[in-house]
Amino acid sequence: MKITFIALGSPSHSITSLYTILKKKGHDVDIIYDPMLFSDADLDIPFLSKLFSFKKLVVKKILNINPDLIALSVSTDFYTYAVEICKEIKKKSNTPILFGGIHPTSVPDIVIQNEYVDMICVGEGDISILKLANSNLKKTNIKNIWFKKNGKIIKNKIEPPVHNLDSLPFPNFDAFYKLGNAFRFGYDLFTARGCPYNCSYCSNNVIWDKLYGAKKYRRRSVESVIEELKRAKKKYNPKIIRIQDDLFAIDKNWLKKFAPLYKKYIGIPYFCFIHPNTVDEETIKILSWSGCSEMEVGFQTVYPKTRSVVLNRHTSNKKLSDAVRLCRKYNVFLSVDAILNIPGQTNKEMHDLLLFFAQNFPSRINVFFLRYYPKTGIVDYARNKGYLTTQDIKKIDEGEHTLGLTQGGQTSTKFSRKIQTAIYLLHLIPKKHRIMFVKKKYYLKIPIIKTDIARMLSRVFVSAKGGDYYKILYFRKYLQFTIRRIFRKI
Repeated sequence: MKITFIALGSPSHSITSLYTILKKKGHDVDIIYDPMLFSDADLDIPFLSKLFSFKKLVVKKILNINPDLIALSVSTDFYTYAVEICKEIKKKSNTPILFGGIHPTSVPDIVIQNEYVDMICVGEGDISILKLANSNLKKTNIKNIWFKKNGKIIKNKIEPPVHNLDSLPFPNFDAFYKLGNAFRFGYDLFTARGCPYNCSYCSNNVIWDKLYGAKKYRRRSVESVIEELKRAKKKYNPKIIRIQDDLFAIDKNWLKKFAPLYKKYIGIPYFCFIHPNTVDEETIKILSWSGCSEMEVGFQTVYPKTRSVVLNRHTSNKKLSDAVRLCRKYNVFLSVDAILNIPGQTNKEMHDLLLFFAQNFPSRINVFFLRYYPKTGIVDYARNKGYLTTQDIKKIDEGEHTLGLTQGGQTSTKFSRKIQTAIYLLHLIPKKHRIMFVKKKYYLKIPIIKTDIARMLSRVFVSAKGGDYYKILYFRKYLQFTIRRIFRKI
């Protein structure tokens, strides 16, 4: 069967995994990539987005391939854009279109009603996509897949998630890497699926608590991970490994087994995400020794009540300051996340967050305006407290907001934009002046800088100092695909 995936924004590990599974079973599979230039969480410039749009090229290539099935993994951020592409495809083709990913999983009853979507995958698709392809689209009783047939919707039961992740084949990134060197610089790796935490703003909870009924954190064996990386090192020769687990250092015993093998057989700098609660000197020391050059930690806010009651994150400010101190001690580039305009968050709380960063400055700070995602706990909280109306929630569920968490302008205020500008300016202010800049509130006298420009200025400054591998990849992607768009290559 001929199947074509459309990947939006960044190379999708989930699409790559499904591509690999189908390919190994003899199906004819393609991936078409739309980088969505100038329309992402870091850089949103509408007139450039329109000028450098890949939409028409994507549609044209789909029509030339003429597959039996078109499939997309769709986040809420990209849902409306994905629908626009499919609308154009449907004008000239009757090829069935399948939507999978977090948005269809969160609001399946809404997505399946879309006139340009023929079927959806709810939950993980490793097993169901193969069954669907093997049936040549003739079966409509495949678990996890919802179908439209004769004006009716067939809602099939949910397949339990894959328990033994070692049973899945190593992902084949050839379809992305053949596009050029922008992707060859790094290699994306998952050692686990799921998350043991329950943050109210995170879509993970929709999958595990509301779909599967329990937390389903699963992890691959160290041996499986190392074998995949040996293969990747030989085949792709990446300069950095990007470990995309929600929380990499959650199991210290696993980490202790992983570290010496990684250092011995792989020896490439790696990036990972960790939770503040996993931060201690032994963990950071192991990570640094094994080759971790960069990590990202969610600070979000420094007010304990907001953190625990609204965000359902139970940690301490000491853990946050320890992360900064220990990463500096062990020479690990630390990127931290902060959220502004949380329900009930006051101007003083945002000021105190800025002061905390001035006193505990990491390598890089990512500032987000709160973005509400469908069916998350914080949506219920905001509704109960009067911050969201029924109409607001309807728009959230329909994915009408097209920008990512960083840009989520529906929750920004003039003061929060001042704070965001000030946090980014901390990257440019000499260390000895940062605290004075905040305490004397000089930031109130500075004009608000557009989010994209402020972020980019800080990114360029931080990258120029070295160590920020993630943004090096970002800049390489933009350079390469801007050139490809000029020459109408996809």
